[in-house]
Amino acid sequence: MRAHGVTRQAVAGIVAEPQHTRPGYRGATIYAGASLEVVVAEDGATVLAVYPRTPQPAPACDPPRAPARPARRGRTARPARTIPSGRREFLRLLTDHGFQITTDTSRHRRVTHPDHPGAVVVIPSSPSDHRRALNTVSQIRRTFGIDLRHAPRD
Repeated sequence: MRAHGVTRQAVAGIVAEPQHTRPGYRGATIYAGASLEVVVAEDGATVLAVYPRTPQPAPACDPPRAPARPARRGRTARPARTIPSGRREFLRLLTDHGFQITTDTSRHRRVTHPDHPGAVVVIPSSPSDHRRALNTVSQIRRTFGIDLRHAPRD
């Protein structure tokens, strides 16, 4: 401590009359003085560390944001449509895109497409999952490469 110009009286004075205190690691307390901070153990008698106090920076305002990038030019995206959540409307959407729907069991439907022989997606008939339609749209897009969110191509 002497090599850094810190005396016992300075440390004792900070612990006796700190400017403020804050909790430290594992029950320790940090006492802040004008130029030093003192870390005291949970027992209140053991000094664990003494280090120079660094001034806290003033809270900065939100940094300025970069201006928004302009929209991409070139290929324009087709407007996306909403996926119907009702079973009948959803099956109508599939037939509009050229899918063939057959009954697999009383609870499931098999969806095939003439352009993709051998590829089959089985969809449930029960509305047990509120994301049933969206999950089926994703599965059809992965299996057949057809996006039901866009109008069918003629």
